Amino acid sequence: MSSVLKPGEDIDIWVVEAALGSGGMGSVYRCHNRSAKRILAAVKVLDAAVRSSAGAQERFVREAEILYQLDHPNIVKVRNVRIDSDPAYIEMEFVEGESLEKRLRRGGLPFEQAVGVMTELADAVAYLHKQGVCHRDLKPANILIDSKGHTRIVDFGLALESDRSRLTQAGMTFGTVSYAPPEWITPEEMLPTMWDLYGLGVIFWEILTGRVAFAVSGQGSMRQQAMQVIMAKQDHPPLDPGNRYHPAVRGLIGAMTHSDVEERFQTMDEVAAAIRALTPDMVQATNLTLTPALAQRELGPETWGSDSLPPASLQDLSLIHISEP
Repeated sequence: MSSVLKPGEDIDIWVVEAALGSGGMGSVYRCHNRSAKRILAAVKVLDAAVRSSAGAQERFVREAEILYQLDHPNIVKVRNVRIDSDPAYIEMEFVEGESLEKRLRRGGLPFEQAVGVMTELADAVAYLHKQGVCHRDLKPANILIDSKGHTRIVDFGLALESDRSRLTQAGMTFGTVSYAPPEWITPEEMLPTMWDLYGLGVIFWEILTGRVAFAVSGQGSMRQQAMQVIMAKQDHPPLDPGNRYHPAVRGLIGAMTHSDVEERFQTMDEVAAAIRALTPDMVQATNLTLTPALAQRELGPETWGSDSLPPASLQDLSLIHISEP
């Protein structure tokens, strides 16, 4: 079976309709049930290049186990797991809509909508942390907006059960550095919960401004570009959406994206409460047009979009490896 499945190919009882996107280990397809075409699913399979790796299969199973235990309206739901199938796959609910990544190519969100999106995301991540799970790859490409405007967090390929003593496994790639905290460069000092919290702060800034906070340069190897981004974050001022916004908004984003971990919010419950305290009048009524940053965003993956699989991106970087203890 080829590494990229084509429409009409089978995955067990599912028939591929379209490629939705790819992650570090697998690809996701929109499929219909062979016996009932109206029954749709998002089916994630291990890519052919990593199927022979026992470590990759173990992480794939762990992703399924983590997702299966979660029950939150803003987290994609796993319906079935087939490890004995060829290829092994995770069957998830199919969400009709687009990724936040794709939406932001058209510019930033209106303030009230942005607050609504962030409220759902903060609640979902707070729920994850209460379940002892950290996502570790929150970014616009991994957030879906459905036809009713509600969000779903997807792609738990780098998720970590926080009671484990390790941050990753040997050979496992880290998530996109644009949304990782500055301390990512020294993983022994990094709290996985802070990774999620910081990443959400970057996302909040981006959906208000319509710009990319930490764009890659496009110069040098992917490893060099990743290092440029993470080094730029060292002692970087907290992100600030500007004086168009109320000090409460600016302070909230700043307290999520401070380069000093001690100066940030310390829990997602604190973040969720602060976001819920925001009101629609906390933005000035102006004619400001939020310009999309198309060039930079095209470098990012369209995780569950309607287009064909994207080229390799920063999510495939392997800047830091930590050996299995």
